[in-house]
Amino acid sequence: MKQYKALTMEVDLSGLGTEQWIQAELDYDEIAQKLIDTLIDVMREKDVEASSNLIQSLEPETKNGEIVIYADYYWKFIDKGVNGLMQSRDSEFSFKFVPASKKHAMAMVEWAKFKGMGAITVKEAYQLATSIKLKGIKARNFVDEFEKRIDKIELL
Repeated sequence: MKQYKALTMEVDLSGLGTEQWIQAELDYDEIAQKLIDTLIDVMREKDVEASSNLIQSLEPETKNGEIVIYADYYWKFIDKGVNGLMQSRDSEFSFKFVPASKKHAMAMVEWAKFKGMGAITVKEAYQLATSIKLKGIKARNFVDEFEKRIDKIELL
């Protein structure tokens, strides 16, 4: 199970009518899947694919009329961006030091494979990761865009 919440929202049933049968017909798993599908569409439009790991980490949970979407911890860095050591991205998050960590460099190896670049050397992976730390990460703002689309999702 994921540890970090990406989004929390309550499903608003007020516009669907007060009849008991409508309430009984609602399939929260289906509604959660529609939300996830819409979020994935927004993420792809905002170029949040890196290696698809973030999209694959999305996991909905429903309870008491609320739907919670979990994602890997770094969703907030992709959404809000990260200031680089040499370049500001107007973000609340900032890289603090160089060189890049082994985990960051290995993520670059996976990214290169995903992008069809083939295998890269460990040295190249560290160079890519260090470059990202210097330049930062541009904000994708996919959460704001997703929240704008929530009301347009057909629930029934």
